[in-house]
Amino acid sequence: MNEREFVVQNFQKKFREYRKKPMVLYGLGKNTRAILEDTQGYHFVGLMDSLNEGKNIWGYPVLNREQVIRLNAIIVIIARESVVPIIYKRIEDLHIKYGIAIYDSQGTLLGENMADYKNDRFPYWQVTEETIKSAIDMHKVISFDIFDTLIMREVLWPSDMFLLMEQEEVIASIKCMVPFSIMRKEAEGTLSRCPTIHQIYENLEHIFSVDHDVVEQWKKIEYSFEKRMVVARKNVADIFEYALKNGKEVFLLSDMYYSKKELTELLATVGIRGFSDLIVSCDYYCGKEDGGLYEVLKEIVGHENILHIGDNRISDGEKAQEHNIDSFLIYSGYDLWMTSAMQNTLVDVKDLEKRCILGVLVQELCNNPFALHTGRGRLLVDSLSVLGFGFIAPLFGECMFWPEKDVRDFRLAFNMDSIESFIKSKFKGMYEKFLPEDIEIIQKSIEKYMAKYVKMRKNVRNWRRQTIAAEEIFDILFSDKVIVTDNIKNYLKYVC
Repeated sequence: MNEREFVVQNFQKKFREYRKKPMVLYGLGKNTRAILEDTQGYHFVGLMDSLNEGKNIWGYPVLNREQVIRLNAIIVIIARESVVPIIYKRIEDLHIKYGIAIYDSQGTLLGENMADYKNDRFPYWQVTEETIKSAIDMHKVISFDIFDTLIMREVLWPSDMFLLMEQEEVIASIKCMVPFSIMRKEAEGTLSRCPTIHQIYENLEHIFSVDHDVVEQWKKIEYSFEKRMVVARKNVADIFEYALKNGKEVFLLSDMYYSKKELTELLATVGIRGFSDLIVSCDYYCGKEDGGLYEVLKEIVGHENILHIGDNRISDGEKAQEHNIDSFLIYSGYDLWMTSAMQNTLVDVKDLEKRCILGVLVQELCNNPFALHTGRGRLLVDSLSVLGFGFIAPLFGECMFWPEKDVRDFRLAFNMDSIESFIKSKFKGMYEKFLPEDIEIIQKSIEKYMAKYVKMRKNVRNWRRQTIAAEEIFDILFSDKVIVTDNIKNYLKYVC
């Protein structure tokens, strides 16, 4: 029995008694599609997914909350067990206010104890760098996925980059009926698989009748944004170097619209060099998701003693194995945060303002795919650096950018004295307990945060939403969502 058959059979077993009730499936993954296509006799009335409301997918409407309420349907969340609590929190008002029953894919009625963190026994917490290195030792050829594996962006969602680009003067000054972010996504989405970045912008020019010279300028801005926003995942880069030093042939594979030349240049900016070849979908008109890139790799190396390392369960895991290539999955920064005890911060992320703060925190605190292993999903706050970057810096960032402060004055207003004044006024009791060297550590961690945050802060307008988000993150320090060591608790007890 393959996975698809198991999913369908399990669904039929768990939900047999609800066959005649109107049913909405939450989620647009492959398991949802399998259930819709292969089960018989169920009364499916639609789908739910907050980013796709109003669309029609696989012959079913993606419903909004009001439509679900009118239908009086039950909701079944089809998603990984580790992220079900996030999804439930997003729609729990449908259960609390309107009595709509919400189930997970195992037929469990959700509601009570959903606030409890349940991922502390997650198998991924057992994975270590040494585990990966041992797997590398047993293979001749190693391939790495690029985005979210070797490198990551300083945004929470990839599409946030297009929203940030909208505020760039060169783009904002062009008056268009449709926002740039929507044009950019539609231009890519309406092309056949594996387009190049050049084909995407040619399509944007064609669909929306934007001047050719303007489109060429936008395309250059996007590539420069990529360079600004991308960072190496240091621990994975170290594993990459380990493979090279141990004489392995190392290849990079990516489903991406940038060419080999463009990606090689991008990777060089963050120190990723020395690989044997880079195989990218838009150069070969096939991808990892359809297995084509794995066949290209096998043709090049001439044998199948290959290990592929990536973050996507399907394209980096299942598809590699289908093509007789061993795979090793690590978590992206976003997946790590989403599986962590801090996952509730992702419940309401409809505002770009909050996503900007979280994007910087995820990039730093979950850059290491093993960062949460010691705490089994709980962030270990064991140093002033973590305290400063992860919790104090977001508050400082919002105080720096209240409405009366123009972002252009940032470099004038932001200095060591301003940081120390902020800590002294906001956390007077804690400040009095700091040694001079403690203040210096906090200052440097805040400087580091601000260097990243200021890159996108000028493109975000609603300061009040960001202040609320920063305070929500700070409050996590006083919950069981993190593990605070005694040396840091000694400071926090003086916070009013």
